[in-house]
Formats: sequence, C-alpha cells, structure tokens
Amino acid sequence: MPLFMMLTGMIYAMTLKSGFLTTAQKKFRQLMLPAITLGLIIAAINITFDINASYGSEPDFLKTFWNQLWFLKSAFVCCLVAYPFFAYKGRHATLYIVLAALASQFIPETPVLHYVYMLPFFLAGGLVSWYSDIFNRHSLTIAVASGLVFLATLMFLSGEVYIKCTLTYHWDQIVRFPTLYLYRAYRILTGLSGSVFFIALFICLFDSKQPRKVACLLAVWGQMTLGIYAFHFIALRKYAHLLPFAGEADTPAFTFFYTPLLSILLLAASIALTKLSKSNRWTAWLLMGSPSPLHKTPHNSI
Repeated sequence: MPLFMMLTGMIYAMTLKSGFLTTAQKKFRQLMLPAITLGLIIAAINITFDINASYGSEPDFLKTFWNQLWFLKSAFVCCLVAYPFFAYKGRHATLYIVLAALASQFIPETPVLHYVYMLPFFLAGGLVSWYSDIFNRHSLTIAVASGLVFLATLMFLSGEVYIKCTLTYHWDQIVRFPTLYLYRAYRILTGLSGSVFFIALFICLFDSKQPRKVACLLAVWGQMTLGIYAFHFIALRKYAHLLPFAGEADTPAFTFFYTPLLSILLLAASIALTKLSKSNRWTAWLLMGSPSPLHKTPHNSI
C-alpha cells in the first residue's frame, strides 16, 4: 500500500494543473465514486447473504460500507491535503513537504482511512516526480541503497514488532505508550525504502529510449489496476472462505494447487470484469471513475 500511495502521489504531482475545486471534483470522481459504488455493492452482498455470520458478528450495512476500499478514500484525502504543497513550487517547497510529512504524524488517525500514516508516502511520490531527472539518472544507486535499507528493516520484523506496529494505527495506544512512535517511524522507513526500491528497480529494468514490449504491456495493465485490485480483493479476501476447499487450509493441496489456481482465475476474471465495466460509459463512470457520460470530456483524462 505504501507503493500504491507513492505512485498515486507521483502521478498527482505530475498532472496537477487545475485549481483546487476542479482538482477536488476530479479526484472525487476518480477515487471516491468507485469506493462508494463498490462499497454499496459489497455491503448489500454482505447483508443479503449474511457473510459476517461466518465470523460470528451481526451484519452492519454502514460499517461494512465504510470499511471497504479504504485506500481509495485515503488517497482522496491525501490529494486534498497535498494540493497546496504540490501547487506551490517556490524555493522552499521541498522543505515544506518534509515538514508537513513529519507534522502529520502527530495528528490523531481517522479509523479505517489511515491517511495520516499514508500521507508521507503520497508526499514522497510528489518529490520523486519533481526530481525525476535526478532519480532517473541515479536510479541504480538509489535502487541499491534503498534496497539495502529495505532488507535491513525487514530483518527486524518479528511477531512482536508486527503487533506493536499495528498498534500505531490507534491514537489512544500512542497516547498511552509514546514509544510506539518508534514503531511508526520503523513502519514508515520500511514503506519508504521498499517503495523507492521498486520504483528505482523498474526504471533500471525498463527505462530505455526505445519502448519495450514488456514496458508497454505493463503500461496497458496499469490502466486497469483499480479494477483488478478491487475485484480481486473483494473475491479473494472477502468470499474465498465460502469455497468448498476452504477448510483444507493446512494441506499441501491448498497451498500449492488451490490457492495459486484460484488467484490466477480471479485475476483473469478481474481483468475481464474491468474491461466489461469500461465498455459502458455508465459503469465506467460508477466503477472505474471515468468521466461522466453526461459530460463530453476525453475518456482517458487523468
């Protein structure tokens, strides 16, 4: 998710040309509208088929709706907060972004959205966009350095550390135990180093004056990331436990056959549903955040 937020921040900073209200309206359409539509669909399915009963809890329509696709809601809030920092390109713009990322970590977190934790990655993506020439020129050095930091942080990841890191989402726990800020800093460092590593690695592998087939293919797939993530997440994370072989989780067949096969099938189904959704202007608007069919705007506007 840090990588998703950093890439979102990169594209946002790269394409930011409109005023605040126009930008807010566009990002609401691209991020919040799919989250609302898919959230309503998932909540309706949960209530209709009593999915939550499998976990021993009563179905709650509003709670289920609010919890779905939180990363889209978080990205929308980050777009609003980051706008003045990305729009201002004065002498001390970079300093202001760094200070904003640090100051944000002392703001109480809103449940589910996690935008306080995600904001540093979003802002870092803007910096990568601003300094793209330097980043591209030294991509190999950056990949090696960030990769080493990423591996070093993972070496300290134990069960106890993971549990304490999850507590950093809860502001009341941080107030009670201020040392949890160290674990939040650890999480952010891990997310930043890992995200920078993968971006730099991609540039090292695919950056070329001549477009490569693999890079072009990934670019085409990248246009369907929202649909693939949303549909795959819904099917695999929410409803896979209802399948007949779900009770065989501890068997080799589940690990080496059922799970890979199910993931491949769901990925193929997700791509097909994404293409199907984009084939109609109304479903593309509601599910993919494309321009409204009532307005004559370019379909591929960012």
